[in-house]
Amino acid sequence: MRTGPCLVVVMVFVLGAGGCVRRDGRNSDCRWPGETSNHPVSARHLSADAEFAEDLAIRYADAHFGLRSPNPSEKYGAERDRCMDRLFEEIRKEHGVPVGQVSGSLGQSRAYIDMAEVLPFALLYSLAAIVVARMIWRRRGRLGARNHNGTVRFPGVRRRRHHARRGMELVCGGPSYRQ
Repeated sequence: MRTGPCLVVVMVFVLGAGGCVRRDGRNSDCRWPGETSNHPVSARHLSADAEFAEDLAIRYADAHFGLRSPNPSEKYGAERDRCMDRLFEEIRKEHGVPVGQVSGSLGQSRAYIDMAEVLPFALLYSLAAIVVARMIWRRRGRLGARNHNGTVRFPGVRRRRHHARRGMELVCGGPSYRQ
């Protein structure tokens, strides 16, 4: 198999996945970065802002109260939620919508993002399954002889059939069951 086309496909997936991440404004200080342009308030945009606020709240809690922070604490969950509430309030002020609408948009699943995440893995898994199946088929094909119709005959299968037939003859009382 040539590695050139495979390498190109992998590079396209890696470079394409990096474009889906919102990089501007990332911080661990529980500070909403604001937006530079005026977006219309849509469900998609509100959901993206809510998800970004959740990400910032988790970063804040990890940096200040997480296990690897200078002072780990059991207040991790409470501090994360407090930061998220503060960020949701900032989003509310920026877009002029109720806080309930901002927090409600957090759980909204976006089908196109789900497909963009699942499709590359499904394609990669399918490709790997095909490669492994071909390797197994080639290896098994060398071990077994070919029948007259081209199918693979594995050694030892005929003996197992013979033993199964003999067992049935013993259980059923002789070869009379074949009538």
